[in-house]
This record gives sequence, structure tokens and C-alpha cells, in this order.
Amino acid sequence: MGRVTEMASQAPEPSKPYTVKALETLLKQFNETVDILSGGDLPELDVDFGEEKKMNTPIPADLFVPLVALSEALKMVEGGKFADKYDFDPLGMDSDVGVRKATAQLVRLSKDKKLVAAMQAPMGDEEPEVGPAPEMGAMSSEDEELAAGLA
Repeated sequence: MGRVTEMASQAPEPSKPYTVKALETLLKQFNETVDILSGGDLPELDVDFGEEKKMNTPIPADLFVPLVALSEALKMVEGGKFADKYDFDPLGMDSDVGVRKATAQLVRLSKDKKLVAAMQAPMGDEEPEVGPAPEMGAMSSEDEELAAGLA
């Protein structure tokens, strides 16, 4: 639970109050995007933004932490292949402008069929085969060759 609390505490203070409508749009798009990317396997987020039309506090953890997780997942899928194209920075969402940019990125990434397929692929598909761990202090033949070249 410590990592989640730590991520939640990093939610930026708004440079000016968020409009709740922009946050609700972000939440709706996040739910739609995650539904598409996961193949419908994950429950929707439900966040209470209160009764006011403006919110002068950081984005609630119930939305901010999943946004960070999705941003981090993009960096890992197929070696980060999609991160440059669709990356969004949850830490940069300090105003409605940042919220709208993130919402637009969520729309774009939900429409990328290759990304959707990559996100739904079984996790083990892209991991290289790993042999037995070398003994402590032992060098592989490649390491020995490199060491010999440095001498």
C-alpha cells in the first residue's frame, strides 16, 4: 500500500482550480480506454468529485494513481514502442489544459489496434528465455572476453 500512497501524494496541486466537468470527462475516457485495452476485464473507476463545479485540490488518488499506472504500462509494452507516441504525464496535469491533453491522449491510444493487441497479449510472450543464474563471482564467456579486451 505504501507505493500507492506515495504515487497519490505526487498528484500536482492545481495551478488554478480544475473544472469538475473536465475531470469527469477524463474519468469517463479513462474508463472507456481501459475497457478497450483490457478487453473488458477490469472494473470501472468511480470517483466522487463533490458537488462543486470547481476543485482546487489535487486530482483524487482514485483517478490519479490509475493514470500513473497506465502511463507506466505504456512505457513497458513492447519495450516502450508506444510510449513516445501516446505518453502523457500525470504529473503535468496541474490545470484543465493538462487534463484535456491527457484525455485526448487516452482517446488516441484507445484507437490504436496494435497497442490494444499488445496490451491484451499474454505477459510472457515478449520475455527472453532466461538460463540458470551464474554463480556469484563467476563471469560469462562474453564478460571474460570483454575483461580480456580491457587488460
